[in-house]
Amino acid sequence: MLSNKPQPVNWYCVITNPQCQTRAQLGLGALGYRTFVPKHRRWVSHARVRKAVEKPLLNRYVFVEVDTSHASAQSFGEVKGVNGVEGLVSICGRPAIIPRM
Repeated sequence: MLSNKPQPVNWYCVITNPQCQTRAQLGLGALGYRTFVPKHRRWVSHARVRKAVEKPLLNRYVFVEVDTSHASAQSFGEVKGVNGVEGLVSICGRPAIIPRM
């Protein structure tokens, strides 16, 4: 059963600048954040050569796990300061927690 009580480690959705998902994901990873970008495989044809290319499923979105459990907790300010990050998906000014499935 899901509870409404906030957990110390939650997933949030980051909005990136256009075509900056990889840059944002690398920057967040360098700061110690776990990230996830859902991708799909697509066939691309160029000069009669076909190859499979992975593309982001959701343009401009990266999911990030933020740990707020202790004094040296990760912060949303750090996340917003990463190169390529535009902001966080928020509800009434507070970052929206992505529910676990």
